[in-house]
Amino acid sequence: MSPVVHWKRLVRYIAEDGIVRLGEPKVGTDSFDILKLAREGNLTVEILEGSSVLSAKPTGGEEKVESLLAPLAVKEVPFVRCIGLNYKTHILETGRPLPTCPTIFSKPATVIAGPTEDVPIPRIAQGQCDYEGELTILIGKDAKNVSEEDALDYVAAYTVGNDVSARDWQREPEKAGPIPQWTFSKSFDNQGQTLQAGSLIMTGTPGGVGLFMKPPRFLKQDDEVTVEIEGTGRISNTIQFE
Repeated sequence: MSPVVHWKRLVRYIAEDGIVRLGEPKVGTDSFDILKLAREGNLTVEILEGSSVLSAKPTGGEEKVESLLAPLAVKEVPFVRCIGLNYKTHILETGRPLPTCPTIFSKPATVIAGPTEDVPIPRIAQGQCDYEGELTILIGKDAKNVSEEDALDYVAAYTVGNDVSARDWQREPEKAGPIPQWTFSKSFDNQGQTLQAGSLIMTGTPGGVGLFMKPPRFLKQDDEVTVEIEGTGRISNTIQFE
């Protein structure tokens, strides 16, 4: 399987000269914390150049990172596909039976935030605001009618995501409506569904969300939510009620 991209790890960042660039972190082992290094001013990268994250290639140049941004700019992401009820621990805590197929829904690219960026929560969504830490997949080339054995040939990279959710607007009929599963059933293109290069797939949360704690524990103003996946990365965002 040939690699889809020309880098092993990538960050998008503001350099010391104020310019936004792409780079590959210069670290010696797999056991490191890129977010911590960046916050301490100790993150050095090899500069990458290209028209997008997917086409970026090493230049040989190096520089220090001033601050980290989301690895993908909003304009680079055509679609965010989300998988619900994908992890057994989460399904069991909801009290639902194990499904044959997971729930599929979508998000606009404007939901993307940086790894330390504050997350603004509008007033109508503050009552039952919850977190979902998720492994997120970056699609590296257009994919349609792909077999299971060929699926990983289309994966460019993995990253960390937090699927921030307003539970009342998700679940209560007077707000959410009575009929689930709108997105997938109404989104076929001609005779299939194309995942365009640059699309993200949020693979769903494991168990432990605030909604199903006893009693439920929803996010509040100034809560900091940290999601970490070993070997992939870490994000840490502060909740800001608008």
